Amino acid sequence: MFWKKLLAKTKIGIDLGTSNTLVYVSGKGIKISEPSVVALRKTTNEVIAFGKDAKKMIGRTPPSIVAIKPLVNGVVSDFEATTWIFKIITQRFSSPFKTFLFVIAIPPEITEVQKKAVIDAAKNAGAAEVYLIVQNIASAIGANIDIEQAKGVLLVDVGGGTTDIGVISLGGLVLCKTIKIAGERFDEDIVNYARDQLKLVISTEMAEEAKISIFSLTNEDSGKNFTLKGRDVFSGLPKEVNITSSQIKEAVKDSIEIIVSNVKDIIEISPPEIISDILAQGIYLSGGGALIRNLCSELEKGTGLKVTLVENPLTSTIDGIGKVIENFNYYKKYLETL
Repeated sequence: MFWKKLLAKTKIGIDLGTSNTLVYVSGKGIKISEPSVVALRKTTNEVIAFGKDAKKMIGRTPPSIVAIKPLVNGVVSDFEATTWIFKIITQRFSSPFKTFLFVIAIPPEITEVQKKAVIDAAKNAGAAEVYLIVQNIASAIGANIDIEQAKGVLLVDVGGGTTDIGVISLGGLVLCKTIKIAGERFDEDIVNYARDQLKLVISTEMAEEAKISIFSLTNEDSGKNFTLKGRDVFSGLPKEVNITSSQIKEAVKDSIEIIVSNVKDIIEISPPEIISDILAQGIYLSGGGALIRNLCSELEKGTGLKVTLVENPLTSTIDGIGKVIENFNYYKKYLETL
């Protein structure tokens, strides 16, 4: 019995997002919540920083160091950097005789080649077994939504790089759509607005800070001004300009309209039986990007349906993966591997 426990695989759940990486370790809960950024020294290919420390380096590195975001729009764009993130995860929880089983969240519309890239990166990092779970399924499980009943559930997960729209019934995706409009696009919208309307060049990090500070449901002081720091478009000199929540609303308006339009598209092609289910339950909204103000109200206005923000939208996916690995034999039917 002792040896069986000693040699048992440590189950690790990973929500490897475009913006953030969250890691759940069996029996221990969420142990890592960091930006999905890794900094490498080019000459030695050595990792010198990960997460918050690496994110601070973006735009500030000398030629010998590069700060990389391994995922673009929810899929692996840099295989080596993704492998490094998985290696960092295994190294943090490694010990003699320990082997790892990974459960990793993936967007619903990625290809077999992209799935293989995720699995290969995890195995190159030392994982003995790798399973994948669709983001919407994991998020619904984490939000305590009953996905096994013969009833359609419409869940919209707004992440960093993508918004995943899925209709779930009997434990599977009946319909799904992934669009490349999400949290990072909102940041780009604010950058463009600052340049075009305020005549100020700012970084995406500054835009994100403004978005969270005065346009996020998590901030009780929302509605106040935020001071943007950047470079004057005309003089090229440092400059500060205040931006208001109403200006940010204007900046992200078009992106929100695209999300609403795509949700409507999914509803319009849903079978009549599922339409009646959606009409009764409304829309569930999850993901960090779901915390942006006006998204719930614009979805309700555009679809005529009730929109429910799940209890913990920021962590619903990793919460769901945590439930999967703690009850692995039961939830294994929702996993896939190659």
